[in-house]
Amino acid sequence: SIEGFGHFHEFQVGGVVVMPTTGELQTVPGKLENPDKGYRSRFDKKDEYAEAGYYSVFLKDYGIKVEITATARVGYHRYTFPASNQSHLIFDVGHRQGESSGVTDAMVQLLDNNRIEGYVITYPEYAKFCDPGNKVKMFFYAQLSKTPETYGTFVDSTAAPNEKLSKGIGNGMYLT
Repeated sequence: SIEGFGHFHEFQVGGVVVMPTTGELQTVPGKLENPDKGYRSRFDKKDEYAEAGYYSVFLKDYGIKVEITATARVGYHRYTFPASNQSHLIFDVGHRQGESSGVTDAMVQLLDNNRIEGYVITYPEYAKFCDPGNKVKMFFYAQLSKTPETYGTFVDSTAAPNEKLSKGIGNGMYLT
């Protein structure tokens, strides 16, 4: 299963993941062993394509085609959704992602209808012995090509509709 799509190239500093979904809003990633308990999606290797500078996959649980590419400083995501009244983008900034270290603080905010920014602070295992006491703070900015109809924030499984700012751990933002 796929937990989401991130942009930081270092396995211990995860924390900003974008996941497109359809259907009932879910705001926790769930476990690899049981994707139905979160927003993860199953996929087949035959529906995955990767080459230098381009990646695509079909998310079976949501019927969404995902395409990702990058420049030296910017990542581009394109999601092709099926017809649905419940299509979401989840910006999960406050949960541990994959093999990353735990998040010690995170913030995400909707600046206007099409711009999101925030940060994530982690304390990677290597920093604990190489640079004790110093954490890693990563900033992000996202520009959307479409305006969401609704939005909100969440902490774990508790959603707060119409909120534009979330700070803490276990948190994030959803756009519908």
